[in-house]
Amino acid sequence: MTINDAALTLLGCPATQAPDEERDRLRTIWRDKLIARSVWEVVPIPNLRSRLETSLREAIKHYEPEQSLVVGLWAEATEADGTEEFVLAVRDRHDSNQFLPWNLPVDRVAPIPKADVREMERSINLTINPLSTPSGSVQGGLIVIEDISKEKRMKAAMRRYISREVADLLDDDALTEGRREVSILFSDIRGYTSITEDLEASAVVSLLNNLF
Repeated sequence: MTINDAALTLLGCPATQAPDEERDRLRTIWRDKLIARSVWEVVPIPNLRSRLETSLREAIKHYEPEQSLVVGLWAEATEADGTEEFVLAVRDRHDSNQFLPWNLPVDRVAPIPKADVREMERSINLTINPLSTPSGSVQGGLIVIEDISKEKRMKAAMRRYISREVADLLDDDALTEGRREVSILFSDIRGYTSITEDLEASAVVSLLNNLF
C-alpha cells in the first residue's frame, strides 16, 4: 500500500501538529514503517481483509457506513528536551489489554500495556472498489476511507434537540454553511406546571414525547 498525508492524519500521525522542521521527519518515519505492507495490517478495521478479498474475487463494490477505527499513539522514547516520539500502536487481536507498535507480529516487538497508549476512535465510511479491465478482469482494489468523526459528533449533538430522523437528513453543508427555509413550532402546554410537578422525570419525558 501507499500512504498520503490524509491517511497519516487518520492513523494519528502527529506530524500535522509538529513544527515545520519536524513535520517532514515524522512523515518519513511513519511512511517507512507503513508503506509496502498489506492494508489490513496497517488499518485496523474489523474484517477488512475478508471484505477486500470478497470484493476482488466477486468483482463487486462494498460500502460499509459508520465503521469504527480505533488506533493508538505510544511514546516510544522521550528526547532530552522532553519531546515524546509517538508511534502507531494497534490493539492486539488476541489480547485487548495490549497494543503492538506499528502492528508488527508479537514475535518481533514487545507488546505495550493498554494503560500506556493514548487511544483514538474514528468514525469512518469504508468503500472497497474492484479495479477491472474492459474485459472484466479484476486487477486490484481501491479502498476509500472517509473520516466522518466530526459529522457524527455534530449529528449526535443535534439529536439532543431534534428527532434522529431529521438529524440524519443533515449533511456537512447543512450543518456548517448556507441558508435554509425551515418551519419552527412554538407551543405552550396549558397547566404544564400543575400537571408535571408531581411526576417523575421519566413520566414528564413520556408526556412530552406523546405531545410532540
